[in-house]
Amino acid sequence: MERTGRAWFARAFAGAVVAGALLAQGCEAVAGAPAGTATVANASAQVGEAPSAPTDTAAPVASVAPSKASIDAGAALFQRKCAACHGPGGRGDGPEAQFFARPPRDLRTGFVVAHADDELVGKIRDGHSLRVDVDPEAMRLRAKETEQIAQWMRRLPGIDWEVVERGNEVYLDRCEVCHGPFGRVAPTATLPPGVRRTPRDLSSPAFQRSVSDRQLALLARHGKNAMPAIPGLDDDDLRVLVPFLRTLSPGHELYGTYCANCHGEDGRGSTVIAAEGDRPPVVFDRAYFRRHDAEDLRGKVWHMLAKNGSAMPHFSARLTDAQAREIVAWLRATSTPPAAPPAAAPPSPAH
Repeated sequence: MERTGRAWFARAFAGAVVAGALLAQGCEAVAGAPAGTATVANASAQVGEAPSAPTDTAAPVASVAPSKASIDAGAALFQRKCAACHGPGGRGDGPEAQFFARPPRDLRTGFVVAHADDELVGKIRDGHSLRVDVDPEAMRLRAKETEQIAQWMRRLPGIDWEVVERGNEVYLDRCEVCHGPFGRVAPTATLPPGVRRTPRDLSSPAFQRSVSDRQLALLARHGKNAMPAIPGLDDDDLRVLVPFLRTLSPGHELYGTYCANCHGEDGRGSTVIAAEGDRPPVVFDRAYFRRHDAEDLRGKVWHMLAKNGSAMPHFSARLTDAQAREIVAWLRATSTPPAAPPAAAPPSPAH
């Protein structure tokens, strides 16, 4: 990675550590924390939101069945405050979960059933500060993927997409069954009958550098070693297949996974799955890359990877008691079967 890339990664790593700490504090904020302790209110100030004090009091709450409106409010609060770590369904699989050496708790494995409402509210509002262990391996992986996506994006304006799309049709018809949709076989893929060795990874940068276009065409037409010849390939097929093979790369696969559904394979938003109103207005053309240098592009890709799969959390003031109860109500109502709070223990007999 070039020098600016290393500097960018160092800043991104430090930023992720801070973000992880803020996420953790958002999950288990400390009520009345001593001076110098980070709280969600502190986090709000750091991102430009004015913290507001909870307006509820310590008065006991009557044990009544929550209304649908309360459950719906709890669902919305959970998505804003908790889903980044715990996942949208509370399974501990949020987009930030990968950065913690100790994964966030799966709230669907008996945790809710094991605690009364007041206990859960206390854990949400007044729990001890959560120790954050950012996983360096996950950070390095995200940095690597960010670099690969950024490199691929810079190739987008120079690709003849009409030729590549025709080549993709040939590839899907003749090559994909062995080599997979992005040029490499997935670990869980079942190989076709008669294929005894894992096919070559065509997306490997080392392989791509080692062969010329002519050699790629010869390999496709005549095969080599364990790879059989592909019968019936004519010159027209090869003229479009080879340019498509040159697009195969880790960055192409990652872009296809994270970006193409909205931005399109060509970066221009064509043939996308997103609804018209949800399509990003940006077009990845040469003008775009003239406006954004390499470090700026890495930062944008990093941000996209961070928020993929869930809305970015907002660090507002601490949850009120009523808001915490709405979250608990949603967790109970969406359990299968619905999780009733455990019965209170009978009072100990007087001696």
